[in-house]
Amino acid sequence: MKLVADPQTQLVQYDNNELDGIVCQPAEFAQATKPNGPRSADLYWDTAVATWYFGFFCDKPPFDDVKVRQAFASAVDANILSAAALNGIYPAQKRNLPAGFPAGGNQQFQPTFDAARAKKLIGETKYVSADKLPKITILVSESAGATALGTWGKVATAIQQQLQQSLGVTVEVLRKIFANEAERLDFMRQNDGGFAFRLSVGPPVQDPSYLRNLFHSTASGNALKYKNTQVDQWLDQAEAETDQAKRYALYEQIDKTASEDAVFLAAFQGTSTWFFKPKVRGMKVVQGRIWNSMHQMYIAK
Repeated sequence: MKLVADPQTQLVQYDNNELDGIVCQPAEFAQATKPNGPRSADLYWDTAVATWYFGFFCDKPPFDDVKVRQAFASAVDANILSAAALNGIYPAQKRNLPAGFPAGGNQQFQPTFDAARAKKLIGETKYVSADKLPKITILVSESAGATALGTWGKVATAIQQQLQQSLGVTVEVLRKIFANEAERLDFMRQNDGGFAFRLSVGPPVQDPSYLRNLFHSTASGNALKYKNTQVDQWLDQAEAETDQAKRYALYEQIDKTASEDAVFLAAFQGTSTWFFKPKVRGMKVVQGRIWNSMHQMYIAK
């Protein structure tokens, strides 16, 4: 194991057989997925139960208004972002709980691109039109060693362009490193205007109960500061429910409601994407991470 912060340095060392495995970046992923592309035989790619997202800070205007959030989410085409800015490495997400996960499925719960709907929704708010909205900022925090360093800044710029084209709103993209979650929270609260920010979330266990920490208004992990009293009630009820079918039905409704409330500006399905030398065997994505299967990995002769 080596701590190598720069992805290009990682790639050089991998090609020089100094490393047995490295995280695959979107640009290299795009090449490796072509027929006989570079390192195509070494590519390991699997979906993970995780959400990589740009989310709204729902605790202050204008994103405390669900229709404003829905308008912004409808003005962004996550499929194009996935293909163009992420080279397809992270697919657009339909809902929080995917197929194959308890209470999961393939339904499209999150808003899809619809520029006409976006403008109509803004017209139904107190702002009436996009030019009356307060200042909007997208925060991108990518510290050294982050997965796909620089990638999310590229996605934020693409979102900025889509919002301008679809909704006619000017958005600032700000790259800023925060020491911790509290510092980022204070920054958004103390500075003018509305904020969206880049973050990721995934379940610590194979159970939909992790949605409580993401969506309950009192949960410490609710970075979005999303509040919906009905969702709170369902989460409390699901936590106490002993009938598994009823419990899963509640979590599906929670997923549907929070998704339709547009807590995310753009959300993507997490994946685990690596290059491994052919001698490395036994890899498996467990709870969103390749290293959770490390006890099963081995070097073949």
